[in-house]
Amino acid sequence: MNTISLIEQGAYQLNNSIKITIENTLKFYLGDNYIITGENGVGKSTFINKLLIPSAIKYSDKNFLIFYASQDFTIQYYVVKYYYNGLLFENNDFSSIGSAISFIKEKFVDFKKFPTQNIVFVIDEIDQYLPIEDFLEGLNSSNYSVFLSTHNVSCINSNLIFKNIIFEKINRKESKIFIN
Repeated sequence: MNTISLIEQGAYQLNNSIKITIENTLKFYLGDNYIITGENGVGKSTFINKLLIPSAIKYSDKNFLIFYASQDFTIQYYVVKYYYNGLLFENNDFSSIGSAISFIKEKFVDFKKFPTQNIVFVIDEIDQYLPIEDFLEGLNSSNYSVFLSTHNVSCINSNLIFKNIIFEKINRKESKIFIN
């Protein structure tokens, strides 16, 4: 099994307000899917940005692509708008966040057209903008892994089997992570 990411056990001060404790080393594998849960403010997005994605980049070594859909579509909107229209000299209508979301969704569908390419999808609380099922539809392959951060676990309608990455709040500034 290909390793996607390995995060050693220990305490991580991710920013001024979030410290995360990992009691057992976290090792993630291509073909497995993970759902990241926990209340607001426990560090799910910070974990994704500061630990998961950097570790995945380190392990990727051209073995897989990483598709990241951030919960902050305002930032993603400007990245998409200026990258595709500015750097690639494309002429897309990004007059609104909605148009950027449609574009991202279209690009996501393009990723799914390559069944032999190993792809890691990291989806961070985008269910406020569009249904998670739109992203999960047709993802049932050992070449894919999905990391899905959401508050609406009961609303997910998918044929995928998820392992749970649970964030438990210890106090206002500290959380603990475990896999169930």
